[in-house]
Amino acid sequence: MSCAEPDQTLDQIRPGQSCRILRLTASGSIRQRLLDMGLLPGRRIQLVRLAPLGDPLEVRLDAGDSFVAIRRQEAFHITVTLEACTPSP
Repeated sequence: MSCAEPDQTLDQIRPGQSCRILRLTASGSIRQRLLDMGLLPGRRIQLVRLAPLGDPLEVRLDAGDSFVAIRRQEAFHITVTLEACTPSP
């Protein structure tokens, strides 16, 4: 399936959109924090909502009951593709 914008960063996704993590561009402690929260390449996530001032973002992991909140500056380091843009296996 083709898509006009397959690679975006998580901070560009709108609430309600589902996507798959392609890669993390952060390094050091920020990268380790994201990995520790379960934000791993290949994982499906959904942006649930933004705080009233737009930061932090609430993210649902694998369409389950696990949620994490991350700062917009951390979300900038997560490259994603929208779920509609991900080819089916």
